[in-house]
Amino acid sequence: MKKFYSISIHGEFANILYIEKKKSFYNIIGEDVVETAKLSAYLQEKHHFYIVVSMDELIDDVITVPSIVKNRQLLQSYILKKFKDSLPTKNILLNYHKIAEDKEESSVTYKVDAIAEKEYLKTLELIPNWREIRSATIDKFALLNITRKCYTGNGQNGYFSVFTHGKTITVLAIDEHNDLLFERTSTSMMGAGASSYLNIVEEVIQTIAYVKQKFRAVTFDTLIIGGSLSLDDEMAEHLLFSTNLSVAVMYPNTFLKGLENEEPQQYIITLGSFLVSKNDMFLPKKVLSLREYDLITNTLMFLATLTLVVTVYFAYEQYSHYSDTLERYDAIKSRLLHLIRTTDTYSLKELEKSYKHLQIAKKYLQYHPTDILLKVKPLIKMLPPSEYLFKEKETQEPTFSLIFEKKFTRLSDLYKFQKNFFAQFTAINHDKTMKYAEKTDYTKMHFVVKISNITKKAPVSRRRRRR
Repeated sequence: MKKFYSISIHGEFANILYIEKKKSFYNIIGEDVVETAKLSAYLQEKHHFYIVVSMDELIDDVITVPSIVKNRQLLQSYILKKFKDSLPTKNILLNYHKIAEDKEESSVTYKVDAIAEKEYLKTLELIPNWREIRSATIDKFALLNITRKCYTGNGQNGYFSVFTHGKTITVLAIDEHNDLLFERTSTSMMGAGASSYLNIVEEVIQTIAYVKQKFRAVTFDTLIIGGSLSLDDEMAEHLLFSTNLSVAVMYPNTFLKGLENEEPQQYIITLGSFLVSKNDMFLPKKVLSLREYDLITNTLMFLATLTLVVTVYFAYEQYSHYSDTLERYDAIKSRLLHLIRTTDTYSLKELEKSYKHLQIAKKYLQYHPTDILLKVKPLIKMLPPSEYLFKEKETQEPTFSLIFEKKFTRLSDLYKFQKNFFAQFTAINHDKTMKYAEKTDYTKMHFVVKISNITKKAPVSRRRRRR
């Protein structure tokens, strides 16, 4: 949710709208007309200003520049040199944007607008705090951007936007890409009744005819009207038949709340102030400098805050870890003290005796006869051994042997069992650490096999004879 002030300054008065943005809608929550002499006092302690200033332009033209000129300062100097004979002052605020590029001619065409800086800044000085200026521009760009908001066009044809306020008539010619081609602001001749009405219509018709003649490559199909002109049906009908253009009324009510029926037509320029794009603004260097300063300050504050938060977080994590470790230490210490108090202790003589028992157990438990039986388990499942011998030696690894015996009544059964038994032995003896000794008596059909391990003797160190 965001609240801001939209301000249109023209002559001795300023129109002010207090607006609240909710999602895609703008809600008008306050409106005022203030004398410019009282504007500074009115805006004290208020924030977020979008400003439109009514001014005459020094430059409103199109210029073609060699495409090699791209640097901003160099381009600005080129434009000033091009128009130096027609400029009454060099202190101007320049606004330009590219509208076309000819790669064959290596040139770029820019739409150029410029205003007198001194007069413009004098008006902006009515704003008490320039830090709160979010946008500042002149009438025609406010009208251009609210026209774009209300009418998007079909992307193939251009259109006109006409705004009238009192005797002032502003006509904008916009191409199919929504770029401004031409602008003219004029004052109709004074008259009464039908005479005044005819003067306004005639001025609009002549301007449209001139634009069509000058920009023949662009086809115009629509005329958008706003301000007092949109409230007169007879004038709209006369324009419809005289220009052969479709006539439509600018209708901001689709995105506005708080102004009913024709009320928005009184504030067309004021409403356009907060819709102005960055390319259509006239922002003095002081405003830009304040923006950059605020941006740098806010960035540094954010980084400092982030650093502080991260530091505090890690400090808290370290403290929590230390606190948990200290609690665990105290708990372990308490348990150990309790064990010391409640556990029986042995004399030194008993401890020495236990130590010797442990050494003996370590020596004789280094090898486990049951481990060998686990290895030959598949053979034991087939036939339990009739004899198992295990012997441990100090100089080499222990030896073992198993004898398997079984009597058969048929020789075929003996051969079959012998074959399966040997296959099972081969499968478990993949590391070649056991040997298979066949002692079967076929005449008596008595199956006898001895399985033992292959021992490796410890290498004997030999002394080299000295010569």
